[in-house]
Amino acid sequence: MKKLNLGNINAGLSTIKELANENAGIARDELIDATLIDFANKNTYAANDTDDSIRDLADQIETVGLLNPLGVIQSGNRYKLFSGERRYRAITQYLHWDKIPCRIFEGVSAGRAQLMLHIANGGRDYTAEQKLTLYEEYRELLNELKASGEFKGGIQKGVAELMHVSDRQVRTYRTMSEQLTEPEKVDLAAGTLKFGEAQNIAVERAAKATQPTVANATKSGSTSAFSSKTESTKSSLSPEMREDLLRKVIMSGYIWNCEDLLDYYVEMMPTPQEAVKDILKPKYGYHGGTLIMKHFNGSYECTSSKLILQNGAMQTIAAYTYNEADTMIRKLYRDGELCPERQDAK
Repeated sequence: MKKLNLGNINAGLSTIKELANENAGIARDELIDATLIDFANKNTYAANDTDDSIRDLADQIETVGLLNPLGVIQSGNRYKLFSGERRYRAITQYLHWDKIPCRIFEGVSAGRAQLMLHIANGGRDYTAEQKLTLYEEYRELLNELKASGEFKGGIQKGVAELMHVSDRQVRTYRTMSEQLTEPEKVDLAAGTLKFGEAQNIAVERAAKATQPTVANATKSGSTSAFSSKTESTKSSLSPEMREDLLRKVIMSGYIWNCEDLLDYYVEMMPTPQEAVKDILKPKYGYHGGTLIMKHFNGSYECTSSKLILQNGAMQTIAAYTYNEADTMIRKLYRDGELCPERQDAK
């Protein structure tokens, strides 16, 4: 399992290891009356438990004993589970023990108790659909802990570490969480909406949200996202011709592989700034070559700031910023023109 590091949580909770050490110092082991133990308020992890899996676990416990005590937090004369709900069900439903071995913690806040529940169950395997639900729970929890002063790290970083995924994968779930409607999320959890379909819906909505409005376009003196005159470049082409040329250049695959672009934009759901940095700009500050298409024969240069197209006489025909390229790629995706056979499959 990936080592967790949730950043700066106050009172020494800067890492999960410190959390475990701190809790170990305040915990005690006791036999607790089964009727005094309550389930956690929200335990998404129990959704995968089945009668068969609980019965199998009961058989195992009966054979070898309870190897790990339940983890509970004491509140008055009651105890709330944060680790071991399936073991509790196996014991009470099939073994009928009156008392259960527990490791008891006291003085733990509700937010930290929920965090302990997530840490205790973090090693399980989950479907992509379930991970979206977990993402929303983790984000809500860390926001609450941040508001109370118990968590001082970055929310996205903390969620990534709880989910054992990269920051970019978290960004995917964040976009889906923000763009999908509640009914769509219900359908996703129920399996009637496939994860790939839901992801595509979210990508398209997020892409539309990044497009300039008509009011903004008019205010800037242009009716297109591809102005024929920018602060850094000029072109003799009309805005329509300039836009069409960029579309053809991108579709040609000479500069960027269309399949790679499709995979990147669908899987990473990048902001325009991230797309420019990650995939559109040349890694070493410059990239160039010959460009032979049906309506254009010449060359291209990708500098650190722009894409420049030149004819055979080395005269500049058009120059584009990478933000303009990003806008066009998103448009091609929305219109189904970016690797149409792949988009149909997705």
